[in-house]
Amino acid sequence: MPMTSIMPFKGAGLMGRGIDMMKGDVLGDAVDVVSVTEAVPGMEVMYNVQIVESYESLMENLGLDIQASGRYGMVSADARFKLDENVKFNSQSTFVVAKCVIRNAQKVATGVTIKPLAQNVLEDSPQKFEEAYGQGYVRGIITGGELYIVFSSTSTRTESQKKLSASFQAECQGLAAKGSFKTSYDQSQDRVDEHTSTSIFMYQRGGIGEQAGFVKDADEIIKRLKTFPESVHQSPVGYAIEVASYKTVPLQVNEQKQQDRIMSLTDCARLRIKYMTIRNDIQFARENPVYFADLTSDAELAEAEESYTRAVVAVQLHAQAIAEDTIPPTIFDAGSINPPLVLKPINFKRINLPDTIAVPNLVGSAMGFAKDQLQLLRLQYNGDSTPVKKDDAVAIDVVINQDPPAGTEVQLNSRVRLSYNYIRDERFPYLVGVRERDDQIARFRIPH
Repeated sequence: MPMTSIMPFKGAGLMGRGIDMMKGDVLGDAVDVVSVTEAVPGMEVMYNVQIVESYESLMENLGLDIQASGRYGMVSADARFKLDENVKFNSQSTFVVAKCVIRNAQKVATGVTIKPLAQNVLEDSPQKFEEAYGQGYVRGIITGGELYIVFSSTSTRTESQKKLSASFQAECQGLAAKGSFKTSYDQSQDRVDEHTSTSIFMYQRGGIGEQAGFVKDADEIIKRLKTFPESVHQSPVGYAIEVASYKTVPLQVNEQKQQDRIMSLTDCARLRIKYMTIRNDIQFARENPVYFADLTSDAELAEAEESYTRAVVAVQLHAQAIAEDTIPPTIFDAGSINPPLVLKPINFKRINLPDTIAVPNLVGSAMGFAKDQLQLLRLQYNGDSTPVKKDDAVAIDVVINQDPPAGTEVQLNSRVRLSYNYIRDERFPYLVGVRERDDQIARFRIPH
């Protein structure tokens, strides 16, 4: 086991206090702090903007690794876990985490002695010692701040979904011109044949007033990331504590039991992540069926969601019982729950609209109808009209030719030229040119 570990700051986490490293609870004082040393003054700033593709990766980018989750996250009130749950990571959307973590100089207890009462308790009953003082003590306190912003996007065209997330990431990193993300976002919202949704989640510790207000777009996010170090410099908070094993005192404590509990809790944490991802996928599909094809009936999805929700709760209760030492370290068994959990696999088929489209056959269609069809398919219209006399035996305002021909695969927003006839206005025989009736546009050329 590592001799020290970093845990979230506890309001009562004063130097020398005992810590239950399974649950994160602050307990009694087993040691007296003789001397405290402060590191050289300074500020450590860490920036990162990353696309995450798994629940575990999301947690790691929020500073919540699997071991931390197994040891204290499942039974703690750490606000980052609340952010993690609010984000509702699912495998259908794309997530980007932008973060800034700041650590000021650390205060460290450089001299500690065991209190006589704690020594007596340890010699009398190691179990009672652990109940009263935990498995370690607060050896260091770190101030600073942390800012996490999570952007999620989902689209019926996966290429647009990836482009939107990549542009957000690039602009936050300063690799793209200002406004590139907004341009990508506006384009995704303007497409009539595509459905795109986005969300922004935020968690911040450090700064006050407007420095801690919610940010709603890329420009505000970039500004907040840049100004956050100054905000924390002005208004820092307790960021983390360093917890040291009692072996550093040194005390003769048996860590094998603790190691077994940590291994079991880590397995529980991985199971919890697995069940939550599946549950979130089901919830997302029920709330957003537009993104899926051949979706299972809502009744079946509701039943599956309820089963995986029960699984999340059950594995969390199992982990809590291990952390509280009310059951021995054991692997979670879904079949042992009463009534037994039946976790059916759910397969999702995402709708993914192509980036090219076949030009429809518009020859013989009325011009108004043809232009409406092009607009629905996100194709542009070019007119090629020919003026004719009223008594000419030809079709009027009907497509007589098109370029490209029907069936041709073209990029979205490509132009399609439609040829048609219209009746020349005999009142103005000297005016020759193109008249666009539906758009009420007239462009005339007067011959010299």
